[in-house]
Amino acid sequence: MAEALAIHGGPKVKTTPFGTGKRFGEEELKELREALEQDTLFYHYGEKVKSFLKKFNEMYGVRYSVAASSGTAAIHVALGAAGVTAGDEVITSPITDQGTVIGILYQNAIPVFADVLPDTYNMDPASIEARITKRTKAIVAVHLAGNPCDMDAIMAIARKHGLKVIEDCAQSYMSVYKGKLVGTIGDYGCFSTNDFKHISTGDGGMVTVNSGDAEDYAIVHAFADKNYERFDTKVSRDIHHLAPNYRMTELQGAVGIAQLDKLAWICDKRQEYGTMLTDGLTGIPGILPPCRHGGLLEHLLVLFVPFGYESTERYRGRVRRRVERGRHSVHSRVYSAADLLAAYVSEKRSLSGHELSLQPVGRFLRSGNLPERRSRAADVRPHGDQRVLHDGRYSRHGDGDPQSRDFLPEGGGKLNDALFGGPMAVPDAPGDLFTRPIVTQEDEEAARRPGDL
Repeated sequence: MAEALAIHGGPKVKTTPFGTGKRFGEEELKELREALEQDTLFYHYGEKVKSFLKKFNEMYGVRYSVAASSGTAAIHVALGAAGVTAGDEVITSPITDQGTVIGILYQNAIPVFADVLPDTYNMDPASIEARITKRTKAIVAVHLAGNPCDMDAIMAIARKHGLKVIEDCAQSYMSVYKGKLVGTIGDYGCFSTNDFKHISTGDGGMVTVNSGDAEDYAIVHAFADKNYERFDTKVSRDIHHLAPNYRMTELQGAVGIAQLDKLAWICDKRQEYGTMLTDGLTGIPGILPPCRHGGLLEHLLVLFVPFGYESTERYRGRVRRRVERGRHSVHSRVYSAADLLAAYVSEKRSLSGHELSLQPVGRFLRSGNLPERRSRAADVRPHGDQRVLHDGRYSRHGDGDPQSRDFLPEGGGKLNDALFGGPMAVPDAPGDLFTRPIVTQEDEEAARRPGDL
């Protein structure tokens, strides 16, 4: 009789750490030396950021793009260029990194979370349209894990209602939707060169200006550089609104030049590893392989394991206890300090009842190795006074009173006030939300026991 698989209580296939591939080499060193020899690391006087953007523009077939200091900054820049301001609503996905939402909050706008499709976990166009109000200004479409959103439907909705569309392509380099590269379909495409992305400059980002309009480009450029316009030898400044400093340095641009030369190979290998994992795991009871579109180039391979199997049941009790204590929202613990998503997830049943497994398909994977990294999704219930309206938007009060702001757990009201324009204060919840350990001894002991409530 064949030995049981790990998901059914058998031994793990992999118990030792993964090896790492080499990401940087002589190509990056050459570009860095040249950057230092310029005797300036400021993008306006140097040539590396300009060359990086020129190469990126040629690769994506766009006329203009603007460099930024991070992918999060890139989204903020696009939102600012789109005219998003205080009180506006921006519809986006709840299944994303906090970087998608940060720019919305910085603009004093309101994130509105659309529901996601049960196969790709990308935004459901019907849910997007159902959440449009007279205050809606833009849509941020997140191409999750390399899988393109349904951009035809999203663009049709946006044009019908006069909305701007920003594509979050942080996980979707070179992914194709109906013959078009994602990031070139909406009004703006936002990319990241963070250390965990396909290519890395340590940190960095880019915004494509898909209209090809010089005035639009100038607006995006100015928002990324404190309202400065730095073109060729010309430098001018005309302040119309608050604009941050999100400039990319020459060192980042230098590394980016060499990394772009490797992007095609990186995407090919990710596709190869993703196919290997999908083929190997398809047909195993208890594992639901991802829906892979034709243009998919993986960032992560997203697998789902229904609860009821031994591998998930032993974690179920621990997950529920941690959620009830407000330790983290299940699918994205980076939001736990403000618990922005905990109430929302309680309304969304397509993820509850599954364990979410995020399988890396990049440089950490080698033939014959199966990843073991996991982030779990389970039933979640709201904490304290937080509520979610039936249309997916947050109520600042349990009764829907717009004058009240207490939808966070007890002790979270001060942070909530800050999110809506009030003074910032550290939440007075028990313990330090930002420093307390992610896994306690109690959690580890619970993991060894069968799940309970």
